[in-house]
Amino acid sequence: MLVLAVVACATPPPPPDPFLGTLSPGVEESRDVVVRVQQSTREIARLGKELTFDQRRERLLKVGLANFDLSRMAELSYGPRYRDLSTAQRKTWLKTFILFRSSASAKLNSRDRGQSYRLISFDQVSKRLVIIRTGIRYPRHAVEIIADYRLMSVAGEWKIFDRNSPPSVSENAMRRAEYRTILEKEGFDGLILDMDRRIAGYSVP
Repeated sequence: MLVLAVVACATPPPPPDPFLGTLSPGVEESRDVVVRVQQSTREIARLGKELTFDQRRERLLKVGLANFDLSRMAELSYGPRYRDLSTAQRKTWLKTFILFRSSASAKLNSRDRGQSYRLISFDQVSKRLVIIRTGIRYPRHAVEIIADYRLMSVAGEWKIFDRNSPPSVSENAMRRAEYRTILEKEGFDGLILDMDRRIAGYSVP
Protein backbone atom coordinates (compact mmCIF):
# COMPACT_ATOMS: atom_id res chain seq x y z
CA MET A 1 0.00 0.00 0.00
CA LEU A 2 2.84 2.36 0.84
CA VAL A 3 4.49 1.68 -2.52
CA LEU A 4 1.23 2.40 -4.36
CA ALA A 5 0.82 5.63 -2.46
CA VAL A 6 4.34 6.75 -3.36
CA VAL A 7 3.80 5.93 -7.04
CA ALA A 8 0.50 7.81 -7.06
CA CYS A 9 2.15 10.84 -5.49
CA ALA A 10 4.99 10.69 -8.01
CA THR A 11 2.64 10.64 -11.02
CA PRO A 12 2.59 14.13 -12.52
CA PRO A 13 -0.79 15.78 -12.99
CA PRO A 14 -2.15 16.00 -16.55
CA PRO A 15 -1.19 19.19 -18.38
CA PRO A 16 -3.79 21.95 -18.47
CA ASP A 17 -6.14 22.00 -21.43
CA PRO A 18 -4.78 24.75 -23.75
CA PHE A 19 -8.20 25.13 -25.35
CA LEU A 20 -9.88 26.27 -22.13
CA GLY A 21 -10.39 29.96 -21.64
CA THR A 22 -10.62 32.67 -24.24
CA LEU A 23 -9.44 31.70 -27.71
CA SER A 24 -8.99 33.84 -30.79
CA PRO A 25 -11.72 33.29 -33.43
CA GLY A 26 -9.20 31.61 -35.73
CA VAL A 27 -8.09 29.07 -33.13
CA GLU A 28 -11.64 28.35 -31.97
CA GLU A 29 -12.95 27.84 -35.50
CA SER A 30 -9.93 25.74 -36.50
CA ARG A 31 -10.40 23.51 -33.46
CA ASP A 32 -14.07 23.04 -34.35
CA VAL A 33 -13.17 22.07 -37.93
CA VAL A 34 -10.69 19.42 -36.79
CA VAL A 35 -13.09 17.99 -34.19
CA ARG A 36 -15.88 17.89 -36.77
CA VAL A 37 -13.69 16.02 -39.27
CA GLN A 38 -12.56 13.46 -36.71
CA GLN A 39 -16.06 12.88 -35.33
CA SER A 40 -17.61 12.61 -38.80
CA THR A 41 -14.97 10.18 -40.02
CA ARG A 42 -15.31 8.03 -36.90
CA GLU A 43 -19.09 7.92 -37.26
CA ILE A 44 -18.84 6.77 -40.88
CA ALA A 45 -16.37 4.06 -39.85
CA ARG A 46 -18.69 2.92 -37.06
CA LEU A 47 -21.42 2.28 -39.60
CA GLY A 48 -19.03 -0.13 -41.30
CA LYS A 49 -20.76 -2.57 -43.64
CA GLU A 50 -24.10 -0.84 -43.17
CA LEU A 51 -22.88 1.50 -45.89
CA THR A 52 -21.72 0.53 -49.35
CA PHE A 53 -18.37 1.79 -50.63
CA ASP A 54 -20.14 4.43 -52.74
CA GLN A 55 -22.19 5.61 -49.75
CA ARG A 56 -19.08 5.93 -47.57
CA ARG A 57 -17.27 7.78 -50.33
CA GLU A 58 -20.18 10.18 -50.84
CA ARG A 59 -20.34 11.01 -47.14
CA LEU A 60 -16.60 11.44 -46.85
CA LEU A 61 -16.61 13.61 -49.96
CA LYS A 62 -19.08 15.95 -48.24
CA VAL A 63 -16.84 16.07 -45.18
CA GLY A 64 -13.88 16.89 -47.40
CA LEU A 65 -15.59 19.63 -49.36
CA ALA A 66 -16.91 21.27 -46.20
CA ASN A 67 -13.71 21.21 -44.15
CA PHE A 68 -10.70 20.95 -46.47
CA ASP A 69 -9.26 23.39 -48.99
CA LEU A 70 -9.11 20.69 -51.64
CA SER A 71 -8.17 23.09 -54.43
CA ARG A 72 -5.06 24.19 -52.57
CA MET A 73 -4.21 20.61 -51.59
CA ALA A 74 -4.53 19.49 -55.21
CA GLU A 75 -2.15 22.25 -56.34
CA LEU A 76 0.41 21.64 -53.57
CA SER A 77 0.30 17.88 -54.15
CA TYR A 78 0.90 18.24 -57.88
CA GLY A 79 3.94 20.44 -57.37
CA PRO A 80 5.63 23.30 -59.29
CA ARG A 81 4.50 21.96 -62.68
CA TYR A 82 0.91 22.76 -61.75
CA ARG A 83 1.39 26.27 -63.17
CA ASP A 84 2.18 24.73 -66.56
CA LEU A 85 -1.16 22.91 -66.79
CA SER A 86 -3.90 24.21 -69.05
CA THR A 87 -7.27 25.22 -67.61
CA ALA A 88 -8.79 21.95 -68.78
CA GLN A 89 -5.95 19.93 -67.25
CA ARG A 90 -6.35 21.74 -63.93
CA LYS A 91 -10.04 20.90 -63.85
CA THR A 92 -9.29 17.27 -64.66
CA TRP A 93 -6.60 17.10 -61.99
CA LEU A 94 -8.80 18.65 -59.29
CA LYS A 95 -11.68 16.30 -60.07
CA THR A 96 -9.36 13.26 -60.09
CA PHE A 97 -7.54 14.33 -56.93
CA ILE A 98 -10.78 14.80 -54.98
CA LEU A 99 -12.21 11.48 -56.16
CA PHE A 100 -8.95 9.70 -55.35
CA ARG A 101 -8.78 11.18 -51.86
CA SER A 102 -12.40 10.37 -51.00
CA SER A 103 -12.02 6.84 -52.43
CA ALA A 104 -8.91 6.15 -50.36
CA SER A 105 -10.66 7.44 -47.25
CA ALA A 106 -13.73 5.28 -47.97
CA LYS A 107 -11.49 2.20 -48.18
CA LEU A 108 -9.62 3.11 -45.00
CA ASN A 109 -12.79 3.79 -43.02
CA SER A 110 -14.66 0.64 -44.00
CA ARG A 111 -14.77 -0.50 -40.36
CA ASP A 112 -14.50 0.88 -36.86
CA ARG A 113 -10.99 0.48 -35.46
CA GLY A 114 -11.94 1.90 -32.07
CA GLN A 115 -9.66 4.92 -32.28
CA SER A 116 -10.01 7.82 -29.88
CA TYR A 117 -8.94 11.41 -30.44
CA ARG A 118 -7.71 14.16 -28.17
CA LEU A 119 -6.71 17.76 -28.67
CA ILE A 120 -3.15 18.48 -27.53
CA SER A 121 -2.22 22.04 -28.43
CA PHE A 122 -2.45 24.80 -30.99
CA ASP A 123 -0.14 27.31 -32.61
CA GLN A 124 -1.50 30.48 -34.17
CA VAL A 125 1.26 31.12 -36.67
CA SER A 126 -0.47 34.18 -38.13
CA LYS A 127 -3.92 35.68 -38.50
CA ARG A 128 -4.55 33.32 -41.42
CA LEU A 129 -2.63 30.20 -40.34
CA VAL A 130 -3.35 27.93 -37.36
CA ILE A 131 -1.94 24.51 -36.46
CA ILE A 132 -4.03 22.15 -34.33
CA ARG A 133 -2.11 19.23 -32.79
CA THR A 134 -4.10 16.09 -31.98
CA GLY A 135 -3.41 12.63 -30.62
CA ILE A 136 -4.91 9.43 -32.05
CA ARG A 137 -4.86 6.21 -30.06
CA TYR A 138 -5.92 2.75 -31.20
CA PRO A 139 -6.82 -0.13 -28.88
CA ARG A 140 -3.88 -2.39 -28.04
CA HIS A 141 -1.45 0.16 -29.50
CA ALA A 142 0.94 1.49 -26.89
CA VAL A 143 2.07 4.49 -28.94
CA GLU A 144 -0.16 7.47 -29.56
CA ILE A 145 -0.11 8.84 -33.11
CA ILE A 146 0.42 12.59 -33.32
CA ALA A 147 -1.23 14.49 -36.18
CA ASP A 148 -0.94 18.20 -36.90
CA TYR A 149 -3.70 19.83 -38.92
CA ARG A 150 -2.72 23.01 -40.75
CA LEU A 151 -5.59 25.38 -41.45
CA MET A 152 -5.95 28.65 -43.33
CA SER A 153 -8.74 31.14 -43.62
CA VAL A 154 -10.38 30.75 -47.04
CA ALA A 155 -13.04 33.33 -47.95
CA GLY A 156 -13.76 33.83 -44.26
CA GLU A 157 -13.86 30.10 -43.41
CA TRP A 158 -11.12 28.06 -41.78
CA LYS A 159 -10.19 24.96 -43.74
CA ILE A 160 -7.54 22.26 -43.50
CA PHE A 161 -4.94 22.40 -46.27
CA ASP A 162 -2.41 19.89 -44.94
CA ARG A 163 -2.07 17.12 -42.35
CA ASN A 164 1.28 16.19 -40.86
CA SER A 165 1.58 12.78 -39.19
CA PRO A 166 4.11 12.52 -37.70
CA PRO A 167 4.45 16.31 -37.38
CA SER A 168 7.55 16.35 -39.58
CA VAL A 169 5.83 14.59 -42.51
CA SER A 170 3.44 16.55 -44.75
CA GLU A 171 0.65 14.72 -46.57
CA ASN A 172 0.96 17.15 -49.47
CA ALA A 173 4.73 16.64 -49.70
CA MET A 174 4.39 12.85 -49.62
CA ARG A 175 1.87 12.86 -52.44
CA ARG A 176 3.95 15.36 -54.41
CA ALA A 177 6.97 13.05 -54.29
CA GLU A 178 4.81 10.10 -55.33
CA TYR A 179 3.20 11.96 -58.24
CA ARG A 180 6.51 13.44 -59.43
CA THR A 181 7.88 9.97 -60.10
CA ILE A 182 4.91 9.12 -62.32
CA LEU A 183 4.92 12.52 -64.04
CA GLU A 184 8.58 12.18 -64.97
CA LYS A 185 7.96 8.77 -66.56
CA GLU A 186 4.47 9.05 -68.01
CA GLY A 187 3.45 12.72 -67.98
CA PHE A 188 0.09 14.20 -67.04
CA ASP A 189 -2.05 11.67 -68.90
CA GLY A 190 -0.11 8.81 -67.35
CA LEU A 191 -0.69 10.20 -63.87
CA ILE A 192 -4.42 10.51 -64.48
CA LEU A 193 -4.58 6.93 -65.77
CA ASP A 194 -2.67 5.70 -62.73
CA MET A 195 -5.01 7.57 -60.39
CA ASP A 196 -8.07 6.19 -62.20
CA ARG A 197 -6.76 2.63 -61.81
CA ARG A 198 -6.18 3.13 -58.11
CA ILE A 199 -9.61 4.71 -57.64
CA ALA A 200 -11.18 1.64 -59.25
CA GLY A 201 -9.08 -0.61 -57.02
CA TYR A 202 -10.33 1.02 -53.83
CA SER A 203 -13.89 -0.03 -54.61
CA VAL A 204 -12.97 -3.72 -54.73
CA PRO A 205 -14.00 -5.47 -51.47
